[in-house]
Amino acid sequence: MQGLLSDNIRFTTLLAAKTTGSSDGASSNVDMAADGGFDGVMFVMPVGDCDTAGTVEIHAGQAATDTTITEYTSAAVTTTGVDDTVLVLDIYRPTMRYVGVNYVRGGTTNSTIGPLIAIQYRGKTRPSTSVVGVAGGTIGTQGVGATIGQYVSPA
Repeated sequence: MQGLLSDNIRFTTLLAAKTTGSSDGASSNVDMAADGGFDGVMFVMPVGDCDTAGTVEIHAGQAATDTTITEYTSAAVTTTGVDDTVLVLDIYRPTMRYVGVNYVRGGTTNSTIGPLIAIQYRGKTRPSTSVVGVAGGTIGTQGVGATIGQYVSPA
């Protein structure tokens, strides 16, 4: 541990980027007990094209097993008609083991979203795998090819 922001965190791609559309859905869940456990998880989802009448929402929730989540009553963020923005939800010390996100694309127009990245933080130990769900340690090289973030393990 070197005092870096990236110490004792884990990046996971939970949902690939979605092209223009209006479908809703759910992400995979993260296991908050993995690698000795994490105190929190931050979900980050870029929103690309979102017409003035379009909305994109993400809702976090939890489950005791790796199944469908029950949404928290107050853990949601929404953007309406704003292109090239980022939705962020931060869940600290969930009471159940698995945490995930449901997403809703509303309005009469289509929106481009994703990828959805989970950043589990305040790990009890250094994670055995720092980047899950993407090859080569790069996160978010989907969609238009922009790199959302990159994790480089300290030597």
